[in-house]
Amino acid sequence: GAILGYKSSGTGNFGGGLKFKTQEHGANPMSEKLRIDSSGRLIIGGTSAGPYHADGDNINIYSTGNTGLTVFSGTSSLGSLFFADDNSDAFGQRRGAIQYNHDGNYLAFWTNAAEKLRILSSGNVGIGTDTAPHKLSVKGTISKISGTSGVQVVNISNDGSQNGTIAINNSGGVERIKLH
Repeated sequence: GAILGYKSSGTGNFGGGLKFKTQEHGANPMSEKLRIDSSGRLIIGGTSAGPYHADGDNINIYSTGNTGLTVFSGTSSLGSLFFADDNSDAFGQRRGAIQYNHDGNYLAFWTNAAEKLRILSSGNVGIGTDTAPHKLSVKGTISKISGTSGVQVVNISNDGSQNGTIAINNSGGVERIKLH
């Protein structure tokens, strides 16, 4: 294998990156497997970051076939992808997250530093709750919003106790039916 420094096009002594080349036993020549370009982008399996959106081109994985990324963690551990906006506390370090819990065998989605949705190993989904005894379990109000007016036309809620309410409104937002 080899690690090679390269110079970007242009003149002068600066501006380039690193290429990492490997070679299978008996194969010739070595081929590039990984590159860090002059912008600091990590390119795996290719030689250019390509025309991808600038908000998502820091790490690029190329393949002409199926392509994937694996997070391997222990049987009682977490596999995580964090979205951070601050490094001074745990909330900022994981403002958003996609996290698989191998011990409990569930997948959790986080926003604003808190878990908001969980998919259990049974396939049941919990929104606003970490338990989901049904295919879809929601803690809080469920609304159906009109596609054109943005008016809430169906509202399923409870008052914090065992009292549930279903309200159906017309397209103008006027309540027409209410079940307690």
